[in-house]
Amino acid sequence: MTCTRMDKWLWAARFFKTRSLAARACELGRIQSNGQPAKASREVRVGDSLQVKNDGGDYQVKVLLLSQVRGPATVAQMLYCETEESRDLRLKLAEERKTLPHFEASREGNHRSAIAANSTGLGADRDHGTEPQRQAPIWSICSSVCEVFTLLCGLTPPFRRSRSTERFTPSLGGG
Repeated sequence: MTCTRMDKWLWAARFFKTRSLAARACELGRIQSNGQPAKASREVRVGDSLQVKNDGGDYQVKVLLLSQVRGPATVAQMLYCETEESRDLRLKLAEERKTLPHFEASREGNHRSAIAANSTGLGADRDHGTEPQRQAPIWSICSSVCEVFTLLCGLTPPFRRSRSTERFTPSLGGG
C-alpha cells in the first residue's frame, strides 16, 4: 500500500473517534497536508507532514506508516512522529489550562433556582434575607381564567381542571 485516504488515516491514527469526524475536520480546514488544506479524499503518503487541529490540541506530525484499519492506541502511535515543537507547545498550553481558576456551581440548591432568581430580578431580596416569592403554576392561572369566563358569560368553560391528573381535560358540559 503506497497511499490511503486522509480521513481513514486520521481515524486509524486515533486523532478522531470516527471517520466522519475526521472527514468533517477536513471540510472545516482543520487538517493541512504539506502546508495546504487537505480534503478527506486526499491521499496520505509516508513522509507527508500533517498539521492536525482537534480537541486534544494542535499536532504537527510526520507520517511514518500507513494504515486503513483502526488498531490499539500503541499501534496508532507508531503511525506518526510528532515534532518536538508541537509536543512542547501542547504541554505548555495544558499546564496553562491547569493553572486557570475553576468555577464550580453552588452546592446549595440547583442551577435552575439560581437562574430563576437572577432572571426575575429577585437577587436583591436574597441579599436582605427575604425569600423570593414563587410564581403561580400555569394551571392555577388558567383555572382562574376559566372561572372568570364562567362568571362573565354564564357559560361552561371549554376546559376544566381535572384534580386527579393536575391537567386540563375537555369539558363535556355541566361544569
